[in-house]
Amino acid sequence: MNLDNLGLTRNIVLVSFSVSLLILGFNLSTSLLVLYLSQLGFNSFMVGLIVTVARLAFALLTLPSGVIADKLGYRLPIVWSFSLCSISLFLMYLVSNPLLFSILVVLLWIGTAIYGPSISSYVSKASSKGKVALAFGWYYAFTTTSQVIGQTLSGIMAQNFGYKSLFAVGGVLSLFSLVIVTYVVRKSNSSTKNNFILFTLDDFKKGLDFFIKNSSVRKLSIALSFHTIGFLTSYTFIPLVASLDQNFDDATIGLLLAIWSIGNAVFQIPFGKLSDKVGGKIILLLHVLLSSLIWWVYPFVNSFLLAVVIMIVQGVVGAMDMPARRLIMQDVSEENFATAVGVLDSFTTFAGSLGPFISGVLWNYGHWAPFVFGSAINFVSFLLLIL
Repeated sequence: MNLDNLGLTRNIVLVSFSVSLLILGFNLSTSLLVLYLSQLGFNSFMVGLIVTVARLAFALLTLPSGVIADKLGYRLPIVWSFSLCSISLFLMYLVSNPLLFSILVVLLWIGTAIYGPSISSYVSKASSKGKVALAFGWYYAFTTTSQVIGQTLSGIMAQNFGYKSLFAVGGVLSLFSLVIVTYVVRKSNSSTKNNFILFTLDDFKKGLDFFIKNSSVRKLSIALSFHTIGFLTSYTFIPLVASLDQNFDDATIGLLLAIWSIGNAVFQIPFGKLSDKVGGKIILLLHVLLSSLIWWVYPFVNSFLLAVVIMIVQGVVGAMDMPARRLIMQDVSEENFATAVGVLDSFTTFAGSLGPFISGVLWNYGHWAPFVFGSAINFVSFLLLIL
């Protein structure tokens, strides 16, 4: 069976592998980041605030990054993005000052923001005709598998070698990913001879104009913003619940997060194929509904076995999201796909950045509170998608 029959191309395989290395380094370094921030002396409120600021920066830079990708091509945003991630991780290994470390956390999230729309546009254009969602299914299967490995190893390495080792290895992996992706996208789709990337106010304005004028992207962005708030309100403090309430060690916490990602990775391809057949809208709607039904359960779990079961279910439900979401984006705006992705991801992430902050506020009312609130606010997303 050749690659085309699988919904793959050589370029999709190569770019998926390079992004997977970057995501491996990122997840290795950030899966237990809330625990390391606590170790540096930050309380739960400050931990939530730092993650919130990082995600706000992510959201802010994602908006023009899609415009930049459509204007300058894939290569420059991707290379700059991977470079910033690599530099940030190496510096996180070297820095011990809490304030400086917090700034580097923000820079790391900015780095991950810039490449997203460019990579999505690259995968969309490199996919076989009629197999766009399947191509994204493969892409997210690759990248989520690397997330599994990163989350699993993070707990083991932190327990045996300390948190600092995570940033050092993450930096090395991101550097390798930079070398590979620079080779893969060496021929950009750009017609300009600019050899630098610069975000201008005009790029932000174009992104905002696209959001205002494209009603489909605007409505989807608003609906999925509630979904992202709910997800990050629930997800952010899972390591703290696992550590403080369930008495799991770092290795076990990393394993649980990896189990979630395993289900996500395994089912990306089937849900991508299904989305191509039945359409992305119905799959996305089911994903949001099932998310509300399952997210609130975790803090009430008392045993490792039940925690594993919950994580498996979470992973399967999570796999329904991205292939369907990206297929909808191509249907809505194939010509300006990177801009559409950048606008959607920017607004959902901007709103979702409230999630960790809300978690920090609700934490003192009960460790279950962020999870129940996250599920409730996510149900608003389900209602808006129906409407």
